[in-house]
Amino acid sequence: MWREVHISPYYANASGVEFMECVGHELIHAYHLYAIPSFYRPYSERAAYQYAFNVYTRYGYLHRALSTMTIARSLNYWGAYPEINASPFF
Repeated sequence: MWREVHISPYYANASGVEFMECVGHELIHAYHLYAIPSFYRPYSERAAYQYAFNVYTRYGYLHRALSTMTIARSLNYWGAYPEINASPFF
C-alpha cells in the first residue's frame, strides 16, 4: 500500500489556490485507496478532477478550470462516479 503523497516543486511553490487544488486532488486518491475496498482508479480520477475543476472555478481560475476539464475528458476521466467516491472534505 502506498504511504506517500508527492507534490511537484511547481505546485509546492505555486499560488495557494493551485497548491490547494493539487494537494486536494492527491488526497482524494489517498482517501479512496484507504477507505474503498473496491478501489477503481477511473472513479477516483473522475472525483479528483471534479474537485480540481470546482476549486479553480470557485476562485475564478476559469482558464485552469477549463484546461482541467479538457484534460480529464481526453483521458476519459470526466463524468459520473459512485457516491462513495465523492470527496469527503469539499
